[in-house]
Amino acid sequence: ITNLTAFDTMGERVGSNAVRFVISWEGANPTIGTIDYSYLDAIVAQVKAAIKNRMYVILDYHQDLYSRYLFKANSWHHGNGAPKYAVRPNLLGAEYCGWICASWAQHQQTDAAVRGAMNDFWFNNTVNGVKVQDAFLSQAQTSMAYVKSKLTADEWNYVLGVDPWNEPFDGGMGGV
Repeated sequence: ITNLTAFDTMGERVGSNAVRFVISWEGANPTIGTIDYSYLDAIVAQVKAAIKNRMYVILDYHQDLYSRYLFKANSWHHGNGAPKYAVRPNLLGAEYCGWICASWAQHQQTDAAVRGAMNDFWFNNTVNGVKVQDAFLSQAQTSMAYVKSKLTADEWNYVLGVDPWNEPFDGGMGGV
């Protein structure tokens, strides 16, 4: 039995020298004002494993359909990214994208809960006592400063950048 990470063979098997490493807002900041440093330490360990194998890293705050909390437990689709506190109570489990919802992209365009939550984010609306976009930016700044502090200058040179918001979508901006 070996203790190999995916990074130990990734370059050899797929010819890559870079990886987009996914970070979750909910993972880093599960509750208002709380940073989960054990989650960030696990990210640092994985980033170091990639760097050890001379792989460049793009840190990607990933979200799909804003948050898993918009979806019913038995839904065919689900979201990820934003923590529960960043979702209006009336949108919790409120997903509905039509009688036929064949794709993830269809949720973006037709699901009122997803569109409403994205509107809250882009307009920096107050949800559960916090301005949603401000909360995201605050935790991202704290989290990325922490990750950087755990890497040497040489290791940090392998970090190509941070993608702050995966696949941004406007939520209809005109109102839902």
